[in-house]
Amino acid sequence: MEAPKFMGASCFRIATVARFVTNDADQKKFTLINTHLDDRSEDQRKFGASLLLHRCQYEALIRNEPVFVVGDFNSEQQGRDSGAYRILTGAASPTPIPSEFKDKFKVSADSEHQFKMLDLRGATPRINVTGFFRTFTGFNEGLGWNGGGRIDYILGSSTGGWTSTRYETPNVTYDDGVMASDHRPVYATIQLD
Repeated sequence: MEAPKFMGASCFRIATVARFVTNDADQKKFTLINTHLDDRSEDQRKFGASLLLHRCQYEALIRNEPVFVVGDFNSEQQGRDSGAYRILTGAASPTPIPSEFKDKFKVSADSEHQFKMLDLRGATPRINVTGFFRTFTGFNEGLGWNGGGRIDYILGSSTGGWTSTRYETPNVTYDDGVMASDHRPVYATIQLD
């Protein structure tokens, strides 16, 4: 299947899918998907989110294991550029995806409308959510809400099998005022059930 690119998209985007097994007696399994959605085209982000949601659903239901998606979605929770986040979290309907992709990662039609990804920031007990809300800084701590927002996420499958016990978005500014990145890191402590 050829990778689609919408007009106005900055480049082709990919997602890396990896399966892990815990290194303990339980040997619990989970799937982790990492992505970086387009920074220019809302249509491309929504298409990418629709592909991701379908693949997450496939991994969660076929393997009966938790699935996590991490990355820079370039999509806030609300507003004009929120389509990707809203699709992944079930607040908006996915856009149509190629039949070749659906055929390769088949899921039952009944489960398509029930599955979504949960934002670990909201799934973590509030007392254990620390650090900043805004993840994009543009290398400028003084941007405020007009210059950056929360666009980096950790999402977990709604089918369960996991509990988020801590969520953190720490500062990345060194003592000399230099920032390590134009994005703050996002950490979560996840217990597999």
